[in-house]
Amino acid sequence: MFAQDQYENDLFIIIGGLRYSHFNFSALPEMTVRNISIDEINASSSGFCGSLNVALKVVKNRLNIYGGISQGFRAPNANDLSAVGLVSNFGVEIPNSKLRSEKSINYEAGVKGNFSNVNFRVSTYYMRLYDYITREASGIEDGTNLFKKVNSAEGELSGVNFSVSVHPFYNFTINSAASYTIGNNLSEGEPLSKIPPFRGGLSFDYNYSDYWLNSTVEFSFSQKRISSNDKADSRIGNTGTPGYTVWDVRGGFRFSEWGSMVLGVENILNQLYKVHGSGIYSTGRSFIVSLNIDFK
Repeated sequence: MFAQDQYENDLFIIIGGLRYSHFNFSALPEMTVRNISIDEINASSSGFCGSLNVALKVVKNRLNIYGGISQGFRAPNANDLSAVGLVSNFGVEIPNSKLRSEKSINYEAGVKGNFSNVNFRVSTYYMRLYDYITREASGIEDGTNLFKKVNSAEGELSGVNFSVSVHPFYNFTINSAASYTIGNNLSEGEPLSKIPPFRGGLSFDYNYSDYWLNSTVEFSFSQKRISSNDKADSRIGNTGTPGYTVWDVRGGFRFSEWGSMVLGVENILNQLYKVHGSGIYSTGRSFIVSLNIDFK
């Protein structure tokens, strides 16, 4: 349940809201992993969250400065409450029905501009996390290391986001975006797990009549600021995740009212790369030809 109201005049926009959430969860795994029996799981959680955001109209319909404060609430999901099985560091994860919800308080401020040929947004934020859910060792049974999710930490996240769209001339657009996040586990005195590195992208789009062309470059710096859990995770390891630059080019044309053709080359530089924390390497250089048919 939630309620929200907005007040606006020639100078300000003020938006306030309040939300109440309640979750019930139950599961009957009835299974055994390495002689570890898993029984019925029942859990519930609830909480109130409020928010207040204010925007100052520096130039009406063109330039706003905004800021806000809000509370966050994340109930343990099905994976948190009932995940069962082998984990990457050679043990067994067992459920914990006593998990509590993660909570946060968030602060954000930024500038948003909307002009004839340029749209941009710059924002910064700070988030304080409470009852942060992590996986921890919980003993040994029948020679098997046991792990479970627990509310073990407080943390903080801060970052900057930037995006801009430029239209230098008719049918041509340049888009760019970048973000940087830093996270700290305040309870353990180390980085938070799986925090992405500085990353972003740049794209060029051209449209003319029935033809279009897109060129995109995405980049990510290396992430070596990792937690002890990251180091023990085979998807990341002691050395972290290398950076990468990926270049894609796509184009297409509509040859009739009912059909169009798309041609593309992805990962032109044939980079070996993976997104931090994913554990899966993306494909190498790829050539794509597709025919789209519209049935009307």
